[in-house]
Amino acid sequence: MNSAGRQRMLIRQYVSEANQALVGLASENFKMALQEKKKADQTAKKYEKIHHGFIHGGYINADINVDNKVLINALKDKDILMHLDAVEKEWQELKRMVLLSLRSNSNAVSTNPYVRQL
Repeated sequence: MNSAGRQRMLIRQYVSEANQALVGLASENFKMALQEKKKADQTAKKYEKIHHGFIHGGYINADINVDNKVLINALKDKDILMHLDAVEKEWQELKRMVLLSLRSNSNAVSTNPYVRQL
């Protein structure tokens, strides 16, 4: 699997784990919520390590299941760096939204009249 494809997979995995943590909170299964949040945090670290490697260079894991490290040279192309900076901003916003969701008051959400329309 290529590293860019792995990044897309890690984002999907992170969102799925965060959603499962929300399910745990909504169902008052706090053990599940904490386990899934821990998984999401680990997935975020993997994503960020690879993203950092794309920008600054260094060794990254090239395979999901195998400790197969590949050396990536630091990028010098300004257009690519600008794109990766935009990706980083989107990633930080995603993490912020997940954190806000996990910290939201579930009673306030469940009694909100607009939730029934969902």
